Amino acid sequence: MKILLIIGSTGVGKTDLSINYSKKYKVPVVVLDRIQCFPELSITSGRPEENEYSGTKRIYLTDLMVEPGNDNIKETFFINSLFTILDEIKRNHDIEKSNENGIGCVLEGGSITLLKEIIPNINKFPYKISSVIYIRPNNSIENHKLYKAKIFKRVSQMLFPTEVDQDSQILEVKRILNKGKILNAQGEINVEKYEKIKQVLISLVGLVGIEDVIQYIDMQYGQQSLISKIDSNYLKEIQIKLVQSITLSHYNYALSQIELIDNLIKHLPKSTKYYLKNIDIN
Repeated sequence: MKILLIIGSTGVGKTDLSINYSKKYKVPVVVLDRIQCFPELSITSGRPEENEYSGTKRIYLTDLMVEPGNDNIKETFFINSLFTILDEIKRNHDIEKSNENGIGCVLEGGSITLLKEIIPNINKFPYKISSVIYIRPNNSIENHKLYKAKIFKRVSQMLFPTEVDQDSQILEVKRILNKGKILNAQGEINVEKYEKIKQVLISLVGLVGIEDVIQYIDMQYGQQSLISKIDSNYLKEIQIKLVQSITLSHYNYALSQIELIDNLIKHLPKSTKYYLKNIDIN
């Protein structure tokens, strides 16, 4: 069974491209993203909704809860989960009837930790990764300005959606934090449990500014409820600064993804077909 691997940084169109190839080859997409294994963090991780799959099958490495201990799971656990999924695809999917190229699935993702495990060991992989497509923003200063602006727009919608009653990252994180707000016999919050949940969140997604989101939630929904006492113009200023801060975190993380992948692809074996898809952000 052959595999098509699609890699790239955040917000470059990996999901859309993987869906297109999934349709073309009539095979499932397996997602190489540790954080998307947490359904509770679907907005934070950019996990697409099922109505965006366009009729294709999308498989996550596992399903985990945001609970103490699940932030320290070793990469080998996710890699072993990937191998189990690939074994099941090979057993249950008639590849020859799906496509003449022998492609059994599309792997898609930009998880730094997982790509560091897979690409250097590509020759030891139990199934042949026959082709790699790397989606990469062009290096021009203007293109990176547009890239950052695209991330800003995405983060704005994620934090403060324009549609009424639409879910948001703030509500998502608030729901997770509320799991730690267990009252004791005296009706007081179990601070230790709350702090543990908070630390799990920071451990999982601290690189994309989750501490700033938590701070905003504490200000908005905490016992002091400062938001209700703040002038609306000042509140707007606070929200804009939050969006800017989270945008910068996401952009810096994207740059670290690009740097890592640039180095990893140098070590691809010559037998692997490699396609660099340089894109202009629009």
